[in-house]
Amino acid sequence: MRLIRDIYKREEGYIFILSLIPLVFCSLIIIPLLDRMGTELKAVQVYNENTQMLYAADAGVQNAIWKIINDEVPEIFPFSMTYPDITVNDESVEVRIDATWILQSIVDDKYGPHNVWVNLVTQGIPKENGEYIIDMNYNGNDGNKKIATIGVWLPASFAYETGSCALYPGNVVLTDPTSITEANGGISIIWEDVNYPLQGVAHITQTFHFYPVPPIPEGTIPIGDVAWTQSLSQDIGLSYDRAIYTYIITSKTNGNSEGKSTTVMAVLNEDTGSTAGNVIVTYEINPPED
Repeated sequence: MRLIRDIYKREEGYIFILSLIPLVFCSLIIIPLLDRMGTELKAVQVYNENTQMLYAADAGVQNAIWKIINDEVPEIFPFSMTYPDITVNDESVEVRIDATWILQSIVDDKYGPHNVWVNLVTQGIPKENGEYIIDMNYNGNDGNKKIATIGVWLPASFAYETGSCALYPGNVVLTDPTSITEANGGISIIWEDVNYPLQGVAHITQTFHFYPVPPIPEGTIPIGDVAWTQSLSQDIGLSYDRAIYTYIITSKTNGNSEGKSTTVMAVLNEDTGSTAGNVIVTYEINPPED
């Protein structure tokens, strides 16, 4: 019995030791796990806060787009204005709109189009093969009318292909543009001193090739492009295919006590031509500050 009892006591010791092993093991696992769970909970909280601020900032952008589409912004370009803060998801949101008429600083007459005689009926036509057609239709009979200038504005990341005008014998001008310059976030391509008489002309074109600049993929066509002409005659003035305006919308949450904030920037091109009210919007979240 004693032997048995001794053995039993020793077994009790073993059992006690064995019972401590999982407790120690669990302490090694559970404590870091609980700490990890706390970290994950904090991450979720931060994510939710950031998501809430993102939604609030995006709501500011949508509000600005609504104002633009419904003509609740100034009609004098360029302009910059900041609206009173709005509250979304308990976040205070500041919204600013900076607007520019695409042809601002490119052509003199920004109050057109005076398209009584010269009219770009079919607009500038970019194609996936890199061909761009400026289609011009003359609706008058006065032989004194002459086209003085032909131009195109292409958004950034597109370029003119040198020598491409000479590939089209029916062009108004067979030589390369007289100027290619950066303008209003894109490039301005202009043929000056054209001096093309419109007597007996109903339809003329100016065709050239463009190409997307890498990393923009081949076959990409420009969006928001503007083709235009100017005449030597005052009663024709400026004629363009689309009245495109660029609006840069910056919507920013004012942040919480920790100073965190979210900015959504949107670039909107408004087409008030043949498809009035159509808008093209690109977004950027927390863009780098200038």
